[in-house]
Amino acid sequence: MTVTRTTTDETLALQAQHIDPMAEEELVRRYRFLVLTIINREGFFSTIGTQDDLVQFGYIGLLAAIRTYRPDMGASFRTYASTCIRNEIVSALRSESSKKHGTLTGAYSLDEASDTQDSASLMDTGRPTPEERLLAAEYSRQLATFVSTRLTEREREVFFRHARGYSYSEIALQLDITTKAVDGTMQRVRKKMSEKE
Repeated sequence: MTVTRTTTDETLALQAQHIDPMAEEELVRRYRFLVLTIINREGFFSTIGTQDDLVQFGYIGLLAAIRTYRPDMGASFRTYASTCIRNEIVSALRSESSKKHGTLTGAYSLDEASDTQDSASLMDTGRPTPEERLLAAEYSRQLATFVSTRLTEREREVFFRHARGYSYSEIALQLDITTKAVDGTMQRVRKKMSEKE
């Protein structure tokens, strides 16, 4: 199936679940802004890692949403993705808090695992897989590159303030521009985000 700008998020999620990397990439492109928005709107802050780590966990949540979304759940993909992103970040922060300055006490050797124990149950920990971490890190790098290379200085100023949860009128006051100018800037940012790179 062809991926276009008019393809719905719900359709893209189903395509991605049937191993369509173009559909997954399109959804990530559409929702990378949401990851930053959730982190900043909720005031999430990492006490051990960096904010980039939180962005990566946000992407892991987004990837989980793409892979597990079902239209019959009664929620739009956006609503479901928002919940998955937020839950993944909260889970990471809780885990970080419980292990603060500690070692990996939960680590164990696979050699010591019982031969009779189901290997799938060993791996099904609810934690992101190495592949998910790599994908999230890559998407995080792509977002950083996009912001630094594709946005103008004014677009970056507006983008980061909006991602922190400021309203258009608050951004307009901070930057001494009109609300209409803020809206126009954000429209340009969204247009650039939706373009193929």
